Amino acid sequence: MTEEATTTTAAPVAEEENIEGRCRAGRKTDNPCWREATTTTHDSFACCDEHARLCELAEEVDAWHCALDMVEEWIRGPVSEDYYGELERLALKMQDEIRLEYAHASAKAYAARLVVDQGPPKDGESRLTLEQSEKLARLIIHADSFVDARTALEDAPKEVLGSHDRWIMVNALAAAAQTAGEAVSSYKQEIGLRPE
Repeated sequence: MTEEATTTTAAPVAEEENIEGRCRAGRKTDNPCWREATTTTHDSFACCDEHARLCELAEEVDAWHCALDMVEEWIRGPVSEDYYGELERLALKMQDEIRLEYAHASAKAYAARLVVDQGPPKDGESRLTLEQSEKLARLIIHADSFVDARTALEDAPKEVLGSHDRWIMVNALAAAAQTAGEAVSSYKQEIGLRPE
């Protein structure tokens, strides 16, 4: 009976030792992080640099989202009562700046999410640095966004834009997508990856 208790107690300790030094993100799932824990988050969560960066960027996205909600509420409230309209003009400019910051933060966080979701490098492949992985992800997102914008514009109802204006914009988006795709290929070559 004593041997059974020792065996039962020893098993969880052995499991805990197996993950010692590894990032704790996803440790209770079927797909735990494979990277080494190299840092801690503000709440003392031991994790890899990639997960720490994702946490940091997620907080930035939340902060910009809250700021956007607050300024929109302010515009609907006291600003709408401004008799001369100067306050509204300034508030709308602030709203536009916050929207751009929110979009920028969201794109960075999405790139960080893609980096976190990458598996370990295959045999013979070198591991990219965090900076290289994030830059590559941002370039790919940038290129894909032009393709998505072009598709949305082509699929938009004809009442939204005149035919002539639509195809001028489609042409500009197609050229931008091609340039962005070339930037992805160029960067892949620069960091030693095969362009697809």
